[in-house]
Amino acid sequence: MEIIKRHIQKRINNPCEAMSPVGIILHYVGNPGTSAAANANYFHNVNQRVSVNYVVDDREIIEIIPPDMKSYGTSDGYYNGRYIQIEMCHPDASGRITDATLERVVWLCRSLSARFGCADVLRHYDVTGKRCPLWYVSHEDEWQVLKARILSKAADDPADAKKDAPPSDWAREAVSWAVEHGILRGDENGALRLREAVTREEAVTMMWRMRNMG
Repeated sequence: MEIIKRHIQKRINNPCEAMSPVGIILHYVGNPGTSAAANANYFHNVNQRVSVNYVVDDREIIEIIPPDMKSYGTSDGYYNGRYIQIEMCHPDASGRITDATLERVVWLCRSLSARFGCADVLRHYDVTGKRCPLWYVSHEDEWQVLKARILSKAADDPADAKKDAPPSDWAREAVSWAVEHGILRGDENGALRLREAVTREEAVTMMWRMRNMG
């Protein structure tokens, strides 16, 4: 995937301080229905200490501060100076991220993790308690699915993308329920491998876990 580089020049929101990232923090934009380009423009023009490293929508990944440079994504200076920060665009007030945007976010996070050796993925909420990204604060089970998908070591080629594809819209609720209750678990790399056939051993194991729920 292509990364568009449009680096912020203003020192007020680009501290120009090098960092060695240890993890990634995910955010969602505060203005539903806007594009990555529109939000990048906002960060370029704002006159206050707010910024991130990347803005992602269903078509583009825009880098506005290099990933080895500090941003002002949270109110916590410790995390700002140690974590790469990514804003996710979304279509409406629910904050739900589209599958197309998630594909880019997962690819970007995996690429950054491989490059810098960082394996910690947080929500803005985990750092400051702010309800951001809103959908993944309100839906803890889906956050765990997304986090496992990001941390999977599967390569990003078509075959592996099929193995670790996101749940289809019609299956999303059921998959989230199964993950939340421990019935469906990731492999040794955290991948759910939702598009793969189930062996008899796996089917029996899931039935056994369901029988022992609660």
